[in-house]
Amino acid sequence: MARINKTLSTIIRVVVSVGLISFLVYRNADNLRTMLMEARELDIFFLSAAVVSYFLAISGGVFRWDILLKAQDIHIRKPFLHQSILIGFFYNNILPTTVGGDAYRVYDLAKNKDVGAPKTSSTVVLERFVGILTGLIYLLASFAFGMHAILSLNMVISLLAFIAAMVMVIIILINPYFFRLDRLFERFRLLKRIKPKLSAFRGIILSYRNRKKQFFICCLYSFIMQFFFILAYWAVSTSMGLAIRLPAFVFMVQVVSIVANIPITIGGIGVRENALAFLLVALGTTRSQAALFSFIILFIILFNAMLGGLVYIAKNLFYRSKGVI
Repeated sequence: MARINKTLSTIIRVVVSVGLISFLVYRNADNLRTMLMEARELDIFFLSAAVVSYFLAISGGVFRWDILLKAQDIHIRKPFLHQSILIGFFYNNILPTTVGGDAYRVYDLAKNKDVGAPKTSSTVVLERFVGILTGLIYLLASFAFGMHAILSLNMVISLLAFIAAMVMVIIILINPYFFRLDRLFERFRLLKRIKPKLSAFRGIILSYRNRKKQFFICCLYSFIMQFFFILAYWAVSTSMGLAIRLPAFVFMVQVVSIVANIPITIGGIGVRENALAFLLVALGTTRSQAALFSFIILFIILFNAMLGGLVYIAKNLFYRSKGVI
């Protein structure tokens, strides 16, 4: 029964992804010729820089993961961690499977390096947490750059409410006793069910309380990775000749990342492109430019994901890896 539910969930996500991409194409059916003309005029240098910058952003996860693993006294060579991250990116963005990229990385170290899954899981979970934390800081910083001026009042209020909610979630995860919220977990059945998972995550956080230096360095790596993602978006904009300043992408990348992580599509495909097109139009681009920009970002993501797929094939041919596929 569980397998049927997972298969049905995967099918639904594929259908939603295809449907949303089709919707974006349909909305721009009258602009296809214009988009093709604009595509021919792309600056190849900046477009290539965007692909490289995105790859560097993904690859930067090696240093972030490595510092967390070493804090747990787990020493794995960076090339192995790099291939695991690239394959994880492949799983997250292309494969219509219930095995996510993070789960693959845990499996990879457990089966190929005999590293206990609980320890690896804690580093992957904390790495994801740090990514969310730095993303929120970037999002708040974008407001300092005046991004709120181009948004409607309702959007500003919604974003601020979301940030406040995320801060509250982070506080609950780190210390559920801060606002005496632990009492709620005893009163409500749903909260009572997730209490063990929250306790486990809090245990992961507390396990690094004596490793503040490693945690700080991990955050620093995460900030650098986020900047390279932002730089990739800016490079695409420059290749198209759009007059959008870099600070705008500080805001845009974080919002699009949040939307893409809603688990209703495969790798955020469809949701991300429509959200990106909407934001670009709000920034003053034409609908054809916004759609073309969205498809270029999708191409860059799929290109890097395919690199991960090639690494997976090579790994199984030459390393005799115990893979999942």
